[in-house]
Amino acid sequence: MKIDNKPLVSIIMPAYNAESFIAETIDSVLDQTYDNWELIIVDDNSDDHTVSVVEGYTDSRILLLKNDSNRGVAQTRNTAIAEAKGEYVAFIDSDDLWEVTKLERQLEAVADNSLVLCYTSYDFIAEDGAKVLKPYIVPVTTDFEHMLEENVIGCSSVLVSKSVLDAIDGPFDGKYYHEDYALWMELLNRYNNEQGLAELMVIGVSDVLMHHRQVHTARSISKTKAAKERWRIYRDKLHMTLGMSVKYMAKYFINGVKKYSK
Repeated sequence: MKIDNKPLVSIIMPAYNAESFIAETIDSVLDQTYDNWELIIVDDNSDDHTVSVVEGYTDSRILLLKNDSNRGVAQTRNTAIAEAKGEYVAFIDSDDLWEVTKLERQLEAVADNSLVLCYTSYDFIAEDGAKVLKPYIVPVTTDFEHMLEENVIGCSSVLVSKSVLDAIDGPFDGKYYHEDYALWMELLNRYNNEQGLAELMVIGVSDVLMHHRQVHTARSISKTKAAKERWRIYRDKLHMTLGMSVKYMAKYFINGVKKYSK
């Protein structure tokens, strides 16, 4: 399928002490079959060789920004979003990988829709790149209530309209451990539950187009903390009742077991 007008995609990559994997991640962006993109890498005051690895790339589409102090992944992503010039924004963490057709497939999927949030299926890889666990196959769409039960949107798989993010002051909220999940819930609630706003088209691509690396030092590895923070999002951000929070926490645990089982 032909992609009309070839819109610019701004790719957001926060990086902190990412020297071990960031080159492979950048290479997976450079290998994309869709080539009208800019890659905005924000180094969050790393104390390893992350910056020098990035500076080794000469492609003019790559922009490196440097935080003068460690600000955390939420603010680091927001810094990159503020610099983004694209019609769409895509996210990739500095240790994850994309299939070469990832952007092309998503842009085909969102064609003719003005406001979109698109995500893809993904699998899991170990630090050495070996496949672990079974792939996570996403539904063709999702909504606010389904996402209360299970987060089907992997951050490194997302392509979203820039205008959707621009409507929120500081899209990623650093108060929450899973700041990406908090953002998806805010978008789903704001655009598809409130009156008077254009509908946000939420589109899932079932093919595995992203590889999520499980790194033992990564913040995403703490399942206990993740559960506590999910509870905080239910109660503090979404203002759910105690009973509703308990109901959806039970479903969260059940779906988590299914998702990460071999």
